[in-house]
Amino acid sequence: AACKLDTMGATNRAFSLLMSEYYLANAVVILSYLWFRSKHTGTQVNIKNPVNIHPMFSSLHSSSFDTLEGQIFTTLLITAAFRTFRATSLEAYFASACGFCQLFVLIITAVTDVVVGIQYAMALMIIIMVCNQPTYTGPDQVNALTPITFHEITKKDNTDGITHVVLFYASWSSRCRQTYSLFAELSNRFSADKIQFSKLDIGTWPREAKLQNIDLSAGSAQVPSVIMYEKGHEVARVPSNTKAAIRVATKRAFTKSDLIKGLELEKRHAKATGAAGAASGDKAEGKKKK
Repeated sequence: AACKLDTMGATNRAFSLLMSEYYLANAVVILSYLWFRSKHTGTQVNIKNPVNIHPMFSSLHSSSFDTLEGQIFTTLLITAAFRTFRATSLEAYFASACGFCQLFVLIITAVTDVVVGIQYAMALMIIIMVCNQPTYTGPDQVNALTPITFHEITKKDNTDGITHVVLFYASWSSRCRQTYSLFAELSNRFSADKIQFSKLDIGTWPREAKLQNIDLSAGSAQVPSVIMYEKGHEVARVPSNTKAAIRVATKRAFTKSDLIKGLELEKRHAKATGAAGAASGDKAEGKKKK
């Protein structure tokens, strides 16, 4: 039953993503390529200079439109399949698939007709500027923090015994939008009286990024970062600040298993819920004795 509910939830999320203005607008632009294709099928395309977009396209040369289309599609499909395979969330999967379609249309139109290629590039840029890439909007147990509330829960003399798991994200980051669902799912699974999940927008408050030693520059592998605090001290971080961890994070965003393992969530949750159960049991025993 739980598996069936998860499948239904994923299906609903997928439909919601597809119906967002971002993907609907992209679909209109990308599907218009069918009209462009009908005008050029069977024609000869002359390429005077090597295509310098990427080394993988340097071998393209003058040939029929259909041959070029097949070459570009196959080359991009291999790359897209690899990237999609590494997608860590449903949002990341859709973003990767959409990016493949965008790049394919841009390259084939630019190679065939530069003017049309520029028009497509402008249309896609307008979509990116006007329509926000959709993010997870389902249930979660994540508290939104400000710098004031963040420093309140992580102050050095905090003795409430609560473990705080804080997501540091930037609203402008596509990687943050694509991985938030993982954090939300973990909050639903591991939240307890002594384990609380929160988030802080370091894009809005960049000073906090500097204080937490998070590189906020564009393309940084440390955005987003998840840090765990106990008694006001940092006890774990994903990705960590080691060079090896940053190299891995540069290639892919963290996964759900990265967070569970790196923060030892299962161990901490078992300890927190076990302690809570023991405490409630002691109280019940005390009432019986009275």
